[in-house]
Amino acid sequence: NIAIEGQLLGGAFLGAVVASAAGSPWVGLLAAPLAGVLVALLLALFGLKYRVNQVVVGVVLNVLVSGLTSFLFSTVLTDSKNLNQAMHLPTLLIPGLAQIPVIGPVLFKQTILVYLMYAAVAVLSFMLFRSRWGLRMRAVGEHPKAADTVGIKVMRTRVNNLMLGGDARGCAGLAADGLEAAHAVRVARQAMFQHLILQLEINKTSQMGEEGLKPLGNFLCEIFMRLGMS
Repeated sequence: NIAIEGQLLGGAFLGAVVASAAGSPWVGLLAAPLAGVLVALLLALFGLKYRVNQVVVGVVLNVLVSGLTSFLFSTVLTDSKNLNQAMHLPTLLIPGLAQIPVIGPVLFKQTILVYLMYAAVAVLSFMLFRSRWGLRMRAVGEHPKAADTVGIKVMRTRVNNLMLGGDARGCAGLAADGLEAAHAVRVARQAMFQHLILQLEINKTSQMGEEGLKPLGNFLCEIFMRLGMS
């Protein structure tokens, strides 16, 4: 899914704008997944239904979201303070663990989104390889004809999983410090090139007949990538 960057950027922008308009970061957290799901549906339309090359579609969607957010920010938000206020999710400190030198503040002095990410990595690591849902999801990706012969709705399963991923990535776009449109969009754009390289490497690994990176491997790659960007 090369369109991950567009989902992150769309979620960051929409979440920041809605949070500013509503005066609550929690409302923005509810709105952000909608942008990720919308980008996922566009990817499903062109990549799955019309069978356009998914790398090309992903890059086009990233450019589209980047251009659209830049246009809206420069024409609408620059002169509208009500739609571009700095909002913050509360920081939750885990006693004891947050006092660990170096890694403590980085891993255990974060917002609820980061802790939900930890839980998501653990849950997906189990579900992808130890559940019927994970087996079906991998089957429709790796062996769609075989999945279809046993009664699995291949297209529906693919679209549902794309929407689920888009929902999560829309929320991930708000993981930046502060729900302010200018800041959120800037941070999301900084990660676009690095995420693209990582996703291309994952696709290359999968095409070589390997499983590709598991959720924990993806998580560790992202951690090292973010450290390199900081």
